[in-house]
Amino acid sequence: MINLQAVSKRYPGGSDVLAGVDLQIAGGEMVVMLGPSGAGKSTLLKLMGGIERASAGTVELFGQDTARLDPGRLALVRQQIGLIFEDFKLLADRSALDNVMVPLEIAGYSLAEARRRARAALEKVGLGAREKARPASLSGGEQQRLCIARAVVSRPALILADEPTGNLDAGQAASIADMLRAFHAVGTTVVVATHDPVFRDRLQGRAVHVEAGAVRATDTAANRKGVTR
Repeated sequence: MINLQAVSKRYPGGSDVLAGVDLQIAGGEMVVMLGPSGAGKSTLLKLMGGIERASAGTVELFGQDTARLDPGRLALVRQQIGLIFEDFKLLADRSALDNVMVPLEIAGYSLAEARRRARAALEKVGLGAREKARPASLSGGEQQRLCIARAVVSRPALILADEPTGNLDAGQAASIADMLRAFHAVGTTVVVATHDPVFRDRLQGRAVHVEAGAVRATDTAANRKGVTR
């Protein structure tokens, strides 16, 4: 599903954030990228999500080289991906329901169907009673669950989560780990970046250790049941 070969990333005026990364992730895997802040985990997720392009090397998503895709085709690929950001990136002027509806509106769903699916997603993450609430009125844990609902509402084949438990307490972190495991259990590929080994242990996925812009080690996959390549 994801194939990175000799991938490097350099931002203008800076040094290499990633250098020569090789990483393969099969469909149906749960993968946890571990490493300190600044190691390159977030940049890897952005490349996997088609948000940014590599400076060198090849990034393949769903068998397609992202560097060869025009913006329209890349947008179609990205519709198969659910993104969960550390800073939420929620729309402050919209309700919880409206925030979750955004990916469906982009995909061309009717208003009625988008509302139906968004409400079902909110119920799944325990926010059914808060659909009219604006993000600012939600707690940090509720905002993170809202972000998860938005990420999964279109039933993506791939979920990418960047530090999904940042600034949350242990109970909230455990709840989010359980949600991600539930999505993985029904066949969704999940890739999570975290610096928290306790969270990784709860996810029970394959660990990929990232340090100074390189993949230093990768554990043997812990749960390949049902994995397809």
